[in-house]
Amino acid sequence: MRREQSSTLPSQKGGTLFVRPFTWPVLVLVGALAGGPPASAQAVEDRSAGSLGQTCKVEQGGASGWCSAYLLGVADTLSAFGAGGDKGGLCGASYAIEDLAEVFLTWMQANPKFLQLDMLAGVSLALRQTWPCR
Repeated sequence: MRREQSSTLPSQKGGTLFVRPFTWPVLVLVGALAGGPPASAQAVEDRSAGSLGQTCKVEQGGASGWCSAYLLGVADTLSAFGAGGDKGGLCGASYAIEDLAEVFLTWMQANPKFLQLDMLAGVSLALRQTWPCR
């Protein structure tokens, strides 16, 4: 029986973290791809729904933009809650990443009183109004 060799790294709690050899290339690739947020992500400094909306406008709802990625993450999370029976989630949601910025921006135009909300709260309200659980 062949035993895999492991590398060790110190953990933050003083213990040892074991990493399998095949993990190193994956970690290097993920680190290289991460590279930091795009320049437009800098516009979301105050985390308000209005600031996120401005970023979405600048990126023109592009599927590879920071705005669309953020919206997709929230939509997928809320969809999982809805599928689990939580009325605070999304139910019957059918969306593509390309459509989410338009959904959010349309909601923002109809609800300017919510521009100062935290961006997560604003996106959650917009998506839950579009795909409510009843």
